[in-house]
Amino acid sequence: MTSKTQIYVQKEDILAHVENAERGKYYVAPNIFLEITPTGKANWRTRFKFKGKRYEKVIGAYGEDNPYFMSYGDAIEKSKDFQKSFAARENPLERPHAMIETVDELMTAFLAHTTYKYEKEQKVYEEIKPLLGEMRIKKVTSADLEKIIKRLVDSERISIAVIAVGLFKNLFDYASIHKLIKENVAAHLNKAKHAGQTNEVRKVRLRLSQIRKVFNVFQQYPTQARLAHQCAIALYIIFGFRKGELLSAKWQDFDEEEQELTVRPSKMGDEELTVRIPDAVLPLFSYLRSQANDSSFIFPTIRCSASGHLSLSTLNAMINTFFKAHKTRTVEINNPMGELNIPKFCVHDLRRTFTTIAADHRVADNVIELGLNHLKRKSIRPYDHSSRPQERGEMYELMAEVILPLTNLIPLVQEQLQENIAPSLPQAA
Repeated sequence: MTSKTQIYVQKEDILAHVENAERGKYYVAPNIFLEITPTGKANWRTRFKFKGKRYEKVIGAYGEDNPYFMSYGDAIEKSKDFQKSFAARENPLERPHAMIETVDELMTAFLAHTTYKYEKEQKVYEEIKPLLGEMRIKKVTSADLEKIIKRLVDSERISIAVIAVGLFKNLFDYASIHKLIKENVAAHLNKAKHAGQTNEVRKVRLRLSQIRKVFNVFQQYPTQARLAHQCAIALYIIFGFRKGELLSAKWQDFDEEEQELTVRPSKMGDEELTVRIPDAVLPLFSYLRSQANDSSFIFPTIRCSASGHLSLSTLNAMINTFFKAHKTRTVEINNPMGELNIPKFCVHDLRRTFTTIAADHRVADNVIELGLNHLKRKSIRPYDHSSRPQERGEMYELMAEVILPLTNLIPLVQEQLQENIAPSLPQAA
């Protein structure tokens, strides 16, 4: 520990030393000092002796009025925490949670001390991590969290915003319980008020005539509605996939010889489901293969991303483009979907569209349920392990026969394939 005669530098002097890049070590409190390097970099460090062993460690970068850095006041508070550890005869660097400073570190500790996996929450956190991850938890405000939630709501990702609200409440409650912050800054967040959650059951689904109109609009604006994205929309309607099941699928999941795609559900189903691909749908896969650019994913990301595949929000953003005024240097769009009286829909509504069309064509309910990859009834689940592959295959054949002509995709992808390298998948006869 530092000597009792140690002279501590005041805040205004620290500001002057940093501004002038004056190399040195400046103590501000017991065991805490600011080190300014020859290059002008300023870091807070701790130095102390505990049970005969000397310790020295960087505990943060200096910065005032910045949620990402440690201020003079933060350093004083840290020193107080250290003194409490010494009084309890504990090494402050070895105490649980002692070195948690950022939201990233808080998230890691939170997940390490819970038995619940929080899989959805972790995916949502990865999306908001660039905005929040490096912020110091003591400087995160209620307003910061509200802005992030509002940003998600404004981009019409209500379900993601709802998950984020729950995550923030649990995360900062954990920080509050462990005395890392004085109060839970997320305690006031409300899923209905802040994230727009409602208890209304969505009923949006597209009729056959509306599906034709949707693809007509897409094909009027090929730059805004990429052909690969149009293929994804068609596949959702034909197979009833969940968003994540299709976009996270890899080429290794596609058995070209057997014409089967194995999808791994994101919730409420078996570990995987094998889907028979009708001959009529194969040209879509041929085109997607030609556009893959050596990616392992069937729908690779357009820009760099951690997942490597198309974002779950990209398709919804594309759809939303055609339900509002949108102007670029080359094109002007003025709510063409709304002008055609098409209900505002999202990708998940295509799953309802698949179910309704299949039912309208007298596909058995249990076959549709298996196509949706829902769990069977509890009473029969232990005994019936069949996924009805033949019946589902017939359903997919029917859906392809009904849906593909409405999309006009087959001639479009075949035209592109003729212009590109020969496809590695067979085309429909």
